[in-house]
Amino acid sequence: MMKSILSVLTLLALSLSSYGTEVLLNGDFEGESGWSHSSNVSFKGEHWGVEPASGSKMAVLAVHGYDDAWLSQPINLSGHHKVTISFMYKLKAWDWYPGGGPDRLTIRLGDYLLAEIPIDDLWDGEWLWGFYPTTGTPLETGWLRFEETYPVTTFGDQLQNLMLRFDLENLDESGGDTDQMCTAYLDGVSADATPEPATIVTMGLGLLGAAGMLRRSRRRRESEN
Repeated sequence: MMKSILSVLTLLALSLSSYGTEVLLNGDFEGESGWSHSSNVSFKGEHWGVEPASGSKMAVLAVHGYDDAWLSQPINLSGHHKVTISFMYKLKAWDWYPGGGPDRLTIRLGDYLLAEIPIDDLWDGEWLWGFYPTTGTPLETGWLRFEETYPVTTFGDQLQNLMLRFDLENLDESGGDTDQMCTAYLDGVSADATPEPATIVTMGLGLLGAAGMLRRSRRRRESEN
């Protein structure tokens, strides 16, 4: 009997090892629910010819000169052993006069830097209009997709209220170029967390217990009849 139970638990652990739980709210940006952000972040269905990659809205982080933009949400990874962070993004930058410095998009979970995406400040003689992706997988829609899986130990011992944060930063040492503008578009943000093996086994034991109760209940009904 014990061998049968262990076999069932092993099968459950294998089948549930890819089971994930979405621990992020409103990753398709249908409104502001779940997110905190700076005043220069908005949620739009279209912006300067750019449309969302999924759903009806996207997050728009707009930097004009020295004003940085940020978007964040706390997530809880307690009881999990790995997490897959993914999102789609687009970048645009333009400048009417030469000078100024580059921008960059950084993504962090807690204190850990997930990605740093530079946005070059180039000048073509008249004005700049750039789209300079360097990280992620290009999609047919013109967006790029970032996706990486991490063990939760990557983020330290405190796994509750880890802040997933996107920052669009102006790096101009002079304090900002007010003729320069940069926009980052985000969509389809996800944090898919897989439970710890012990949690999976506990789930399996619960399922086995429930199945046993159903069998006993059925046998009682059959004996009464």
